Amino acid sequence: MPSDAIVLTVEQAKRVAAIRVAEGSDYIKIVLEDPGNGCLSQDVAETLVAEAHAAGKMVIAHAAAHGAFAMALQSGADVITHIPLGSPVAAEEAAAMARDRRITAPTRAVVEGRRATLASLTSTPAPAPLLPYSRGGRAGSRRHGCPRCDRAV
Repeated sequence: MPSDAIVLTVEQAKRVAAIRVAEGSDYIKIVLEDPGNGCLSQDVAETLVAEAHAAGKMVIAHAAAHGAFAMALQSGADVITHIPLGSPVAAEEAAAMARDRRITAPTRAVVEGRRATLASLTSTPAPAPLLPYSRGGRAGSRRHGCPRCDRAV
């Protein structure tokens, strides 16, 4: 992991965003966790998003917990990956995403977790598992690059 991958201050956020843009990144990905658990602070997340948007770059936020999901929304992230497990996102959060034309991209692990939860809560059989990821007719797997979740999806 690059030494500048962990950003703790607004000044670092500005510098790292500028470096990623200069390197030719297509987008900036930020990893958010529940606030208070080693996560970026809200002001640092907002700075990363503002700097990326100023350079015309999209921001993808890894947010697997409800607090992180709310932080991603508040910071202005364009895409939120993983969606929280446990309970659905609040109706207000879903409405804000639709209003602002933002998207979420749950990973296979999240979808499978939801499937297992559904099966445990009802007597209805769980839906069939997902088919493998494919592109151009070739089935396979891909890695999404998150150091915490670096596994094939």
